[in-house]
Amino acid sequence: MATLSLVSNLIFFSQAISLNAIGGTSYGEVMLNGKELSSEIFKKHCYVVSQHDVHWPSLTCGETLTYAAQLHLGRSATEVETFVNDLLQKTGLLSCKVSP
Repeated sequence: MATLSLVSNLIFFSQAISLNAIGGTSYGEVMLNGKELSSEIFKKHCYVVSQHDVHWPSLTCGETLTYAAQLHLGRSATEVETFVNDLLQKTGLLSCKVSP
């Protein structure tokens, strides 16, 4: 039961900090690198990826991140590709780039 509560709290937390909380009351503070997490800081340094595919479940990991980066970063195709590869490398998911 404690695991379910923890998972539930983490899901709500990720929804709240990404400004996607539905219902309930959010309160408290979240710090990132010693600074209070604002929506501007969140948008610059964070991204929440839903655990449920709601758009294109047939896309690979790399294609999904590329799609999201193209929508949100406003960078050239080369910069997006570099960003995605760097992100996959930093998160240890480079080997999953072509996995659906």
